Amino acid sequence: MISEGKNYIPVSPKALMLKDEGYSFEEVARLKEKFTPYAFEKVKSGKNTYWIRLEVHNDSNKECLYYLGYSRFDYITFYVPDNHGIYKKYYGGQKELNTRKVIVNRNNSYAPVSLLAGAHKTIYLKCTYEDKPIFEFQSVPMDLSLEEESWLIAKRDERNNAFNIFMGAICIMALYNLALFLMVKEIGYLLYSLNALSMLFFNYVFSGKVVDLLESNAYYEQLLHWAGFSAIVFFILLSRVILRTSKYFPKLDKYLKWQCIFLILGCGLVLTENYFLITPMGTYLLASTYMILIYISFKKMLGGSLTAQYYLAANVLYFTALGVHTLQTFNIIPELFGMKSIGPLLLGGGLELAIFSLSLGARINETKDKLSKERLEKEVLKRKEEHKRMLLISEHNKDLEKKVKDRTLALVESQEELKQQNEELNQLNSEIQEANDKLTVFQRNITSSISYAERIQRAALPNEREVIENLDDSFILYLPRDVVSGDFYWSAKHGDKLFVAAVDCTGHGVPGAFMSLIAVQQLTDIVNVRRVEDPGMILKVLNERVRAVLHQDETNNQDGMDMALCVIDTTKKTLSFAGAKNPLLYIQDGEVNVIKGTKCSIGGELLKQVDVNYEATVISYKEKPITFYIYSDGYQDQFNPQGKKFMSKRFRQTLSDSHDIPMNYQKQELMLRLREWMGDESQIDDILVIGGRIS
Repeated sequence: MISEGKNYIPVSPKALMLKDEGYSFEEVARLKEKFTPYAFEKVKSGKNTYWIRLEVHNDSNKECLYYLGYSRFDYITFYVPDNHGIYKKYYGGQKELNTRKVIVNRNNSYAPVSLLAGAHKTIYLKCTYEDKPIFEFQSVPMDLSLEEESWLIAKRDERNNAFNIFMGAICIMALYNLALFLMVKEIGYLLYSLNALSMLFFNYVFSGKVVDLLESNAYYEQLLHWAGFSAIVFFILLSRVILRTSKYFPKLDKYLKWQCIFLILGCGLVLTENYFLITPMGTYLLASTYMILIYISFKKMLGGSLTAQYYLAANVLYFTALGVHTLQTFNIIPELFGMKSIGPLLLGGGLELAIFSLSLGARINETKDKLSKERLEKEVLKRKEEHKRMLLISEHNKDLEKKVKDRTLALVESQEELKQQNEELNQLNSEIQEANDKLTVFQRNITSSISYAERIQRAALPNEREVIENLDDSFILYLPRDVVSGDFYWSAKHGDKLFVAAVDCTGHGVPGAFMSLIAVQQLTDIVNVRRVEDPGMILKVLNERVRAVLHQDETNNQDGMDMALCVIDTTKKTLSFAGAKNPLLYIQDGEVNVIKGTKCSIGGELLKQVDVNYEATVISYKEKPITFYIYSDGYQDQFNPQGKKFMSKRFRQTLSDSHDIPMNYQKQELMLRLREWMGDESQIDDILVIGGRIS
């Protein structure tokens, strides 16, 4: 039963299931009495198919849209009736192609369920295992649940943001320690970086986020084993360096080396997919490795080693996080945010790496302290020998004279050595000064090159005054973040038709400027030479050309652009619009209207679509004038000092509030509103807004 205000509803306890005996959907719908209470534990290993039936009732007084989610089985067919009682099919499952799924969200499959107020629906799921494994790996398995649409998207974005923060932190630690390795050539820093990156890859796979990039989940378990085994190998190698096992525990160190060899062999065995053997082997190797390393660190901690204390604390934290995640997975402790979460695992891994860094630093400090102690002992011994020699000098006057001469000669040699060292220092200072001079020249050249690039980009873009003069009343708000910009405006005119575009290229600064030059050249050729006038066809041809110019079908290049394109026919009094992700906002007779662009950029990743059509919309202004706006996302994405974005809703309201005043005043109003919002904050992206009034 769905009531107002519920975002997440577990429905497994209310579901029923039936083992398939070759039934059709129509036959299953008539076999209600044969269904039994749902329990995933009833599903047997091997190839089999089950039907699941679910009754849903909307108890609220308004229409609602939920998504029925499930993460089990290889293939799932959702049979969901629409508001007219006609059943529609939706597809999901671990091995189903992501292109056939409604929402691609890690291991989960979804089907939309729309319910009118007071409506009751019966939903069926046909669930098939090609070969159910004995061991099935899912980091966050999800049983049957209904999730409200905006809540589902918000939670997915929250999890992605958390993982991105974790990924950024790990990359920073890895790069920092890699830089230390390059400077001091200490192998521990290199192994730390490799361990951090392997842990990042493991969590990327274990969280299920890697599924978003795959064609399906078919190879998820292989990737999970490879990531896990490689992470353990680098963890062992780093631990051997931190704890110095080869020096203090040679027998156990030899065993750790064999562990690494077995784990590497296990990566090859994963190709056989015999997980009933590989998984217990990996579990045994992991458990025995941790027991050995904890034993070594505990022994060293008892000996007063700060390195071992840090190392042991890091492992305790990680095991605690792993335990929390495991207890959540098996429903022993409550779920967080209404979903099983990998948050504790990410936090534990990050803290473990941070403390490992302290442990590595402590290990180096202990080594330095030991070397200092050895030097001090040598110095004490040297002084004792000197004292003994002085006693011998007092007994032998002749030897004293000879030794005085020898010492005098040694002092002269020391002075010469000091003089040579001073000369070397002077030479080094000269080299440093020369390097600084070269850096100054290099910086000057870069600045000059960027300024020259700005002139080139300005020359390639249409003149802003010409664009404004072609419209009765218009403005262009163009604020590059850097000297050169990835956002640009473009215009052309053929007889009674005016073409106006607002384009947002990948990136900003120099990379975005390069993309803008490609786009300007191609747009000019398509419109001015080929005379293509339909905005949808212009975007289609531009997309094909950008992908061809950047060889995106043969390379991993993902650069592209979002844009909004208007074609104004002053004779027919029409405005035709087509967009690549970016929308058109227009106001007619006081009513604000937004036409969204097609959900595909120009160039970049096409989500497996070979041919993309960009839909064109025609608006007439014969009887009533139109005020229209096209723009990039820079204005609405700008932060204020409190860390909040301006957002599209506030931006559209700003345009609506000032749409009836002259366009040049609207531009001033937008500038003033932006400055008030930003305060002392820096501009984070290029900003482009084009407004016009036609009648």
